[in-house]
Amino acid sequence: MGKRYVFWKTPKGTPSKGSDDKHAPMALLAKIGESSSINDEGNVTWEGFSLLMLETAVRLSVVVVDPDGNELNDNDAWPIVHSAIISIIKRDKGGTPVTPSKLIAEADKNAAKHFRKRPVPYVLVSSLTVDSFPCKQIRVGGCEVAPLRTRQRYPEPKVLGLQRRMRGDAISGQLVRVKTEGRTTHEATERALRALDLLRGLWTLFATFGSWSIGFGDRSPKPIGIIHAGRTHTLHKPDGTPIDDIYWYDPHYPVEHKTFKPKKGWKELEKSRRWALRRLSRLAYRDALESLIVRYSRALDHANYDISFLHMWSLLEKITDTVGANYDKTIQRTVWMSEEKDIESQLLAALRCQRNQYVHAGTSGDQRDQIAYLVKLFVDAHLIRLIRNDFNVKDLEEYAAYLDLPSNTETLREKHQRLTRVLRMQQPHEAKRGRTSKKRASTK
Repeated sequence: MGKRYVFWKTPKGTPSKGSDDKHAPMALLAKIGESSSINDEGNVTWEGFSLLMLETAVRLSVVVVDPDGNELNDNDAWPIVHSAIISIIKRDKGGTPVTPSKLIAEADKNAAKHFRKRPVPYVLVSSLTVDSFPCKQIRVGGCEVAPLRTRQRYPEPKVLGLQRRMRGDAISGQLVRVKTEGRTTHEATERALRALDLLRGLWTLFATFGSWSIGFGDRSPKPIGIIHAGRTHTLHKPDGTPIDDIYWYDPHYPVEHKTFKPKKGWKELEKSRRWALRRLSRLAYRDALESLIVRYSRALDHANYDISFLHMWSLLEKITDTVGANYDKTIQRTVWMSEEKDIESQLLAALRCQRNQYVHAGTSGDQRDQIAYLVKLFVDAHLIRLIRNDFNVKDLEEYAAYLDLPSNTETLREKHQRLTRVLRMQQPHEAKRGRTSKKRASTK
């Protein structure tokens, strides 16, 4: 059996590594297969139901993981799965249910073929809403980010230039180019944008840690985030040639973002950023933490404070390993290291009420920006601790396990004493088992 790349998602959104089909959408796959037929040209056709509806649900249920353990972007992952479905239906002559085991086996072959492709170098051109770029280049997220004075070497696709003139778009802040790579243009672009978001997230974390802002009746809400990527992104070959007429465009981008300039200058902020990247490079859970910081950066991009709040609350759930669990546990773990647990627990309890009120009743608070800032304070503190790795852990789950320990000192001492006694009792038995194993090995 070859290496597995394709998995079903658990309710938490993580790949299910089990060999069973517990999380597979069996009824949907069966319907897709049973309703299929092969026409005279040898192509697969469907009649009598909405294939798009079923495929959308299957697409949400499956994940493709690359050899490094990272999830493949949806634009590249779905063709791997979809072509597997088509191959199975053609092989079975149509009208037969597609089973999860057949799909995984066929999709794994497609994924293996995809991952054997060599990454190709590209350059993504975007912009950042900063007054200047603080250095010649920054290595972050496996990419290289550097400032650009003009787009002379990396011209826009003609269609983008025309549309920009029609809309009256203007680039605010600093042009940047990101050296990236990928097996496809989608992979290269996602890698570059992720690197930009990681950089923005680190700058934002250190520049706004412990800060608070109040909008006095502002009719045009502004995102909590202080550094944003540009409205458009273009992909190029290393020589500057645009990749066809492809570009990425955010239709919901505000007309203008305020340009960020550090209050204490770039030197201090860059010192923190470099420290964080050094720490990240040594962490066993580097990829997971970088993903959290990217999500953090994107959550703060929203001018809709309710959306920012919900995304930040979901970060707390992820950090405390309580996704889908009791929110009492989320609160308990969030405040575990606090010196004012009662106060902070009640602050979080109020935030939980607001979260439930919005999700279940669609009702927002009057001070939505303040609610978003409040949850950000808790997320910031845990991100800093994770970068420092205070507990010297190997993954996020182990970090959350520490937060689940009793916070009372006396209780911890008692637990430590019990564990110490158990260890002393087990050590002679382990030593004896070790001697027995060596003796058996020597007689073979």
